[in-house]
Amino acid sequence: MVIKYARFSQKHPKTHVTFVALMVLSIIVSMALLLLQEKLIFTFGLLIAIFPLVLFAKASDYRKKYLHN
Repeated sequence: MVIKYARFSQKHPKTHVTFVALMVLSIIVSMALLLLQEKLIFTFGLLIAIFPLVLFAKASDYRKKYLHN
């Protein structure tokens, strides 16, 4: 899955940036709601964003090592 996403992110950089921006926005909104309303239900927004961010990090490492422009 990491290799496929690394190739996808290299072929479609604008879409990749959009995905990363949405994950960061999700984290920011979840943290803001958690701080403002003090309800633990908003931690799910943080948990949901963890998997894609790990995928982005591993795909970035793979791109740097094996995929050259």
